[in-house]
Parts: sequence; C-alpha cells; structure tokens
Amino acid sequence: MPEPQTPRKRMSYRDLLRIRTQLGLADRTQTFTDWIDAERRTGTDGLLFRKVLGPTDREVLVQGHRGAPRPMLMFGSNNYLGLATHPDVVARVQEAVTAYGAGVGGPPLLNGYGPLHRQLEERLAALEGQEAALLYGSGYAANVGLLSALPSPSDLVLYDAHSHASFIDGIKLGRIEGRAFPHNDLRALDALLVAHRADHRDVFVNVEGVYSMTGDVARLDRITEICRRHDATLIVDDAHGTGVTGPGGEGTLAMFDAAGDVGAVIGTFSKAFAVSGGFVAADRDVIEYLRFFSRSYMFSASLSPAVCAAVLAGLDVMEREPEVHGRLVENAAYLAEGLRAQGFEADGITPIFSLPAPSAPTSARWPTPSTRATSSSTTSRRPSCRRASSGSGSASRPSTPATTSTGCSRPWPRSGPRRSARSATGPRATACSTSPRSTPSKAGSNRPLAAPATSS
Repeated sequence: MPEPQTPRKRMSYRDLLRIRTQLGLADRTQTFTDWIDAERRTGTDGLLFRKVLGPTDREVLVQGHRGAPRPMLMFGSNNYLGLATHPDVVARVQEAVTAYGAGVGGPPLLNGYGPLHRQLEERLAALEGQEAALLYGSGYAANVGLLSALPSPSDLVLYDAHSHASFIDGIKLGRIEGRAFPHNDLRALDALLVAHRADHRDVFVNVEGVYSMTGDVARLDRITEICRRHDATLIVDDAHGTGVTGPGGEGTLAMFDAAGDVGAVIGTFSKAFAVSGGFVAADRDVIEYLRFFSRSYMFSASLSPAVCAAVLAGLDVMEREPEVHGRLVENAAYLAEGLRAQGFEADGITPIFSLPAPSAPTSARWPTPSTRATSSSTTSRRPSCRRASSGSGSASRPSTPATTSTGCSRPWPRSGPRRSARSATGPRATACSTSPRSTPSKAGSNRPLAAPATSS
C-alpha cells in the first residue's frame, strides 16, 4: 500500500528570489522547472503562458495548459484602440512587405534606414511636439538606450519608484547614480532636488505619463514646474499614454500641454499601436547624439518595414477616425462606473485598472467588496493587485455619461479634439476590447477575473 504523500509546500515569490542567491546554476534552474511544472499540472498556474489561438481582438480563443480551447474576453491586452486587427493597418502592412520585403537585415547606420523609417520618425516627432525622433526595436531598448547615453557618471537621475524595469536597467548599464522617490510624491521629489542638485552637473527626472501597474497619471503640470525651478531635465516615459491620453490620444504631454517642458519623451509601439518597437522624441541635437551614442540603437537591427507601416497606418486611423479613441474613453468610464458600483476604487482616467486581489479560495472568481484589500488601487504594494485594461470594443452595454478625453468626468488639462489633423487614410475601425487576465495575488494564486465569453 503506497504511503500517503505529504502535501507539497507552496513556494512564495520570495522563496523563488532566494533561489537565485543560494543555489548554483543547475540546481536553481532545475528547482524552478520542477516548481512551475507542478503548478501547471495542478492548474494553479493555468493563467500564465496560455496560447491565444488567433488575432488579438475583443474575444479570443485561448488554449490553456489543460482542457480544450475556450473563448474568453480579452482584458489583458494593450491593444487599446483595436489597431491589431484594423483592416487599414493590415492592408498597409501587406503593401509594405510587398514593396520592401519582410525585413532589412541590418542596423540603421549601415543599411537599415529607409523611407518608411524616415516618415515614421517625422510623424512621431510631430505627435509629441518635438523636433525629431529615433526608432528602437522595443520600448525596453528605447529606455535602456536613452539612459545609458544621455546622463554622464557625474550626473544624477531621480526616478519615480514605479518606473519601468527598463528604466532601472538603463541606469545600471550607464553606471549612473540613481535615486528613487515615492510614487507620485512630488514633495519628496522637490526635497531630493533641494538636497542634491548643487552636487551634480546635470540632474534628470524620470516619470511615466501613465503608470503601467496602477493606471494613474503623472501630474506633468506640477512636475515641469519643479524641474524648471531646479534646472533639471525631465524625461517622460509615455508608453501607455501615447494613443490613449490627451486630446484624440496625442499623449500625456498633450494632456498637460507640456511638450515644450521636457528633455525627451519615450514611447512604444506595443501598446496602442499593437505591434513591437519604441521611440524617443526630443530636440534635434539630442536625437542626433543618440543616433551614435545609444548602444541599443547602434547595435540592433532596424524595425521591419511592416512595423513602420503598421504604426504609420495607426497614426492615420487616430487622426481620421476620432471615434476610435472616443470609444476607448467611453469603455474606460463605463468599466470604472461598474467597478465603483461594486465597491472598488476606480476613476477611469486611463484604461488600466489595478484591482485589489485579497487571499481567497481558489474557487473565487471576483473579489467582493467585503473581502477586498483596504488599500487603494494605486497602492505601491503591487503584488497584491491585479491589472486589467479596457479596450475599444463595441460590446452591448448601457449608455454611459459624457466624459472628457481622459476617460472620467473630473476635469483635466487638454481635453477635447485633436490640435491638428495630418494626413490620414482608412474607413472605420474594427471593434476590439480587452479580456480577463490576472497576476499572482498576495497568496500566490491565479484566478480569472471573468467568466468565458458566450457571445461576441
């Protein structure tokens, strides 16, 4: 008769981090593989690395680690405007591949710079209100390339504690002194500048236009004033703001009319534009310097013509079809209203919602108001929050009240129509929404945030 098995001890995230320092390479990789395999066998890790069978739209067919594929609503994508499946975007990509081939096969310095790259740089510079722009293979590469090139070892970088990992890695790669200030705590930022500004030749301040894990917005109107007062250079990572915030989706700089007050703005194509790649926009002198001193630009192959065409087509859709961005704003406001009715804290300023995920039985599908954490949705305790995003889907729902372009009824700067219209093509946007995704809760379990979709 086999002996009863002892229940397997659940490893916490802290246990996994400890493996890195206490075990050798072979032991720590084997230990982690055993752990993740067991998680998948029991279904605990069933929501991670599932296969999405088909294009990213408001409803997708998902193949989990166990069982048959099933349709689900997509709340985990950054395809905010539905551009991944927009017919004009798809057509422009096909045309670009026919005209220029699948890729360029080299870095921009040698053979990887063509007419589509030039057009895209000019359009992005105009979108961000800057003189020039530079294309990168990813948003991560843009952050790393900027931070490892612009500041010198004698400079200081002050950054929000919720800054993206790529920004932190850029500081490490550049061997620059960096100091974090508490998330969105502008008094702490001002105090750091008072204490350290005189000790450094240049000081850089980094914030995100929209913070990816909490969905809140940096108050650029106040931050720019602080930077001017202390003669500091402001860098804004607007990965989740480009195409989302501001009038017509022009971004968080346009939202606060702050384009003339920043040293550089960083963006990505993997959010609203639904492809891959990134960019930096700034004064021409800064961009020309980065072309030769930004290592992640200089030593990487250029974006494919297909990616450039997709982003150019997406910019055209944003300009010609303002209802695409308007639908995103309405959906964010609608979801926020529904979450507030259930007792959650949600404002709908952006389409990113961070929901408290308290410890609960694995059968729980949605944390109820009576069991949710007491901290707000913008708490710095990120592991205890689930992040979901609302896209531009046209699912049937009750009518929503009129909102500003920021997605809520509270006033923010620069709401309303776009500042200007540039060349645009394309008829109407396809519907796209976002679907349930969950991240590990405080207890380490993963549960879907919503039931599978039953209709499109």
